[in-house]
Amino acid sequence: INGGDVYTSSTSVTLTLSASDTGSGIADMHIGNYLQPWDPWEPYTTTKIWDLMPGAGEKRVYVQFRDNAGNISAQYWDSIILVTNPPVIDNINYNGCISECPTCPNSHIVVTAHDPASGSLSYAWTALNGGTVSPTTGAVVNFDPPDSGPHPCPYNVRVQVTSSVSGLTT
Repeated sequence: INGGDVYTSSTSVTLTLSASDTGSGIADMHIGNYLQPWDPWEPYTTTKIWDLMPGAGEKRVYVQFRDNAGNISAQYWDSIILVTNPPVIDNINYNGCISECPTCPNSHIVVTAHDPASGSLSYAWTALNGGTVSPTTGAVVNFDPPDSGPHPCPYNVRVQVTSSVSGLTT
């Protein structure tokens, strides 16, 4: 399922299928989700787009093959974990004065987050209305207000947190 991935954030997955028969050859197959009715028999193919059952958790997909003589194989299955929850930002803390204008010294910003899918997290920071964030990745950054020009108080800084497992973003 999905090239052997352990996790997916989509109910639509790609199945990679393989079967052989030295006698009459493989004619068709049918596929089913765990505890659900099998789909009708269809011509054998090595890849198939498949819809998992909705809801987070482990999803099993079953397949059987039938040869041209009508013999039906055993059931084979694989599983993947469907992740539906994005990372959670638990806290954003800063020491400094993002809201104090027109002047503000360098502010140190720390975000604390966790991933329900137990993956590692990546961070992308953006100063939305002036100033700079450095570095632009990581859980800890510094914000420097603009040196001159209009000061759009308060300053707005955005952080996006992305799961390495599900690819979902908060």
